Amino acid sequence: MNTHALTRLQLLVAAPGDAIRPPWRRKATTRITRTMFTLIELLVVIAIIGILAGILLPAMQKVQQKAKRAQAQADISALEMAISQYQQTYGYLPTDTGAALLKTLAAETTTNNPRGVIFLELKSGKFADFKDPWGQEYVIEIDDDYDGKIPASDIAVSSSDVYGASAIWSTGDPKVADDDITSWAK
Repeated sequence: MNTHALTRLQLLVAAPGDAIRPPWRRKATTRITRTMFTLIELLVVIAIIGILAGILLPAMQKVQQKAKRAQAQADISALEMAISQYQQTYGYLPTDTGAALLKTLAAETTTNNPRGVIFLELKSGKFADFKDPWGQEYVIEIDDDYDGKIPASDIAVSSSDVYGASAIWSTGDPKVADDDITSWAK
């Protein structure tokens, strides 16, 4: 039997001119479909993604900074409200400062808050975690002499007196100069 003999089916599907060639020497007539990306296509896609990231990153950072400023302003408003409620409840302003003031307003200590009224809700439940979005403590000055103003000499970020029962501020982003968030300039 001849191993090079072609069957009828092979002759029917063979390309023109292949009928006289043996099967192992025929040209492939089926086309292989490409399923992978070329290196150039991948590099183009990576370059496009890099350009888009370069455009969007500064915009995202601005939005993030605005969110941090808004959070700091909300915290300052909450502190002002807590001090005002303390004054309404007890008839005088709190005498504590710094962390002791936060403990008093959060009713973690009853030394200066004998009724144990919670004036300030702390998100984590810990007064030590109550810091501005940049990780710094808020600065709080109380009107000790009840004259309705806090002198500029007591406030590091103001050149004029602040009128009210309290002055609260954050120095803001340490990387940006004059980025103070205050309770008196909104």
